[in-house]
Amino acid sequence: MDWKAVGKLVLGQVPIVGNLLSHNSGAAMALVANALGVGREPDQVAEAIKNDPDAFVKLKQVEAAHDEELKRLTLESEMAYLADIQSARTREVDIAKYTGGKDLNLYILAWVTVIGFFASFGIFTFVGVKNENSVALSLMIGALVSRFGSVYDYFFGSSKGSSDKNKILTAGNKEG
Repeated sequence: MDWKAVGKLVLGQVPIVGNLLSHNSGAAMALVANALGVGREPDQVAEAIKNDPDAFVKLKQVEAAHDEELKRLTLESEMAYLADIQSARTREVDIAKYTGGKDLNLYILAWVTVIGFFASFGIFTFVGVKNENSVALSLMIGALVSRFGSVYDYFFGSSKGSSDKNKILTAGNKEG
């Protein structure tokens, strides 16, 4: 078990702590492990949560006692996530600015992912596979579904709006 799974286990009862654990916050991991009286390994924490009937009470006490610190950690986690997205946008704008064109690798990889997703899905659905191959194909489709979602979000989701905003800002800077 990993910290993301532990975070999902906790998320419904203790949302701030669960969210931080899902994002691998070291401080939250330490708080949870100390509150439950176990080591800092995700398996130990998960076992304690499953076996200790008071585990969620202890975690709610941790959340209440460290409310400000946990909210600060949540904010830092979100800021790091947004900085990562902004970094990708800045990279795209810089490539367009310096080369005068788009990053072709981005589009090739996106198309390979989309075509691979639909091809695998079509094979799995319409052609069928032998039982010994179904597990491998299921794993591949699972990975492609995740990547397909990322590609879709990048080109059509909230990332698309951010990208469009960056293009407008870049165009405005060139004119001025």
